[in-house]
Amino acid sequence: MFDELNETIVAAATPAGSAPRSIIRISGLNACDELTRVFSLPANLLREQSHPKIHALSVFVPGFKRVIPFHLAFWPNEKSYTRQPMGELHCIGCPPMVQAILQMLREGGIRLARPGEFTLRAFLGGRLDLSQAAAVLGVVDARTSEEMNRSLKQMAGGVSGILQRIQDDLLNLLADVEAGLDFVEEDITFISDADLTARLGEALHALEQCLEYLEQRSSYHADYRVVLLGSPNVGKSSLFNRLLQADVANIDSAAGTTRDFNLMELQLSLEPSISIKVLLVDTAGLDQFTPGPDSSAATIDTIAQQRSRQQFAEAHLRLFCIDGSRGMNEWEQNILEQADAKRMNVLTKADLPQVISWNQDRDDFISVSCVNNFQIDELKKRIAHRVLADLDAWQGQFFVSSQCVSSLISARESLNRVVFSAEQHLGHEIVAADIREAVDAIGIVTGTVYTEDILGRIFSRFCIGK
Repeated sequence: MFDELNETIVAAATPAGSAPRSIIRISGLNACDELTRVFSLPANLLREQSHPKIHALSVFVPGFKRVIPFHLAFWPNEKSYTRQPMGELHCIGCPPMVQAILQMLREGGIRLARPGEFTLRAFLGGRLDLSQAAAVLGVVDARTSEEMNRSLKQMAGGVSGILQRIQDDLLNLLADVEAGLDFVEEDITFISDADLTARLGEALHALEQCLEYLEQRSSYHADYRVVLLGSPNVGKSSLFNRLLQADVANIDSAAGTTRDFNLMELQLSLEPSISIKVLLVDTAGLDQFTPGPDSSAATIDTIAQQRSRQQFAEAHLRLFCIDGSRGMNEWEQNILEQADAKRMNVLTKADLPQVISWNQDRDDFISVSCVNNFQIDELKKRIAHRVLADLDAWQGQFFVSSQCVSSLISARESLNRVVFSAEQHLGHEIVAADIREAVDAIGIVTGTVYTEDILGRIFSRFCIGK
């Protein structure tokens, strides 16, 4: 992958569809020569540039009967977004024209960019760190002005400067510790354990601030609805309470205790650092109950059933609850026979003797108990994974943000070990090793430490053109 990062690449940087203007982005060490050749530009038009400039051009595009006017913004050096010579073609947002220009560039030998390749080059060039790369995804995927403003703040370097200072301070501290090791036989003390502990405390405090900020960025506040459905008295409300770890819904052995739906926010966590918030909904039991027309219960139960069916229709994920300790009724069997991509089947009351069996390898079935918490955490994990799978556009941002948080958590753990070693006078050889680990963990976020595998997994989650 790294061998190809100097090649000239091209992609549309604006969404597909009609618009007053579209942007096509080109980057690479030979971008100047490639653009000059493909568009037959004057030989020195771009080569003589020493600073960014916008050129008004007219070019014949195959498939169109006249020359097409557009603007070419060109950055000739490392001042560009990618730290490479880079151009942006601004043209009329006509989809056939955009595709024709892209085809011209590709036939001219310019490669189509891979997902996230522009941002990857910016990262490797030192233009962005990993947390700012996550913010690029946040800007692209923002659905509210609040999300947009938060991502823009992070792109501007919300934690970058702090992390760089922490890394510099730790490198200076490491130099003092290792200098003492070099002169250990001379009985020269370069840094005392008290001074070491004090400087580490400052670094840990600053690191905690960065972690708090990034953990907020990796928490998704969703309007994603997870609805518990099923026959009366199958344990929906008990499961609702157990998932929330709170006694919210009323519980009774009598069927029909829940007359309306309950709605609460549920926070789900995925290791190491992704936090997802969904709306968990408990509903009245669905069945064939049809009370007499003159009964006051008729109105109550009919309304409750109508609201449950409305929640069924609005659900993003349906947790279909079945009492595993009794046989299924006809309605439950009919539901299971119907294909439903939104349904996850939950067998409740696993602490009681079970009469329902199923293929244990099926990931759309899970058996739980609210009495002994059997597989409650596993259910939460499955819900979280399902949410991420459904919200595919957000997965990239979650992944990159979680990589940042995970790396900083590792750095914090290393520094805590250093503090312990210093307090217990365990020797500066151990202290130096843990400081190096902390520096490397922070370096994953700031961009000074990386591997091809990690970067490939991170930036492949971006869209093409970013």
